Amino acid sequence: MGVKVTGVDEFKYTLRNFADRSSKGSRETLKQGAIDISELAKLQAPVDKFNLEASIKVRQTKDSLFRNRAAFEVYIDDNTSAGDGRTVGEYAENVHENYDRMTPGKGTIDKRVANPGVDIGGKFLERAFETLTDEIKARVEARVNQGVGH
Repeated sequence: MGVKVTGVDEFKYTLRNFADRSSKGSRETLKQGAIDISELAKLQAPVDKFNLEASIKVRQTKDSLFRNRAAFEVYIDDNTSAGDGRTVGEYAENVHENYDRMTPGKGTIDKRVANPGVDIGGKFLERAFETLTDEIKARVEARVNQGVGH
């Protein structure tokens, strides 16, 4: 799938740098940060009948550039069932990238009413990432500093 979130490389580098000096506790903080991004992305995602929210997931990976340190990714699982015999795949990419040109359906309208002040629509992954980046960096840095005695 082609969902592209800009600014990710710098953030990944920062998180890898923290992770390089981190303890188990700071890795857990980083994991929780990825979970927080996924939860905010799910909250900001439009609602439909194709399981878009369920397709937003977190996975642990290994970062080969930094001695196979643990890394976490928030992603759209293309293989999530759309509920109609197909998978979410291209649909998720289209909604993420082009929702501003679409008409919200009943599920999205109801979600907006239930969550006043939350921007529910396109670019949900990108917006969640941008909203939480500084907070996650600060949490991970605080854990690293705890681990090195600062």
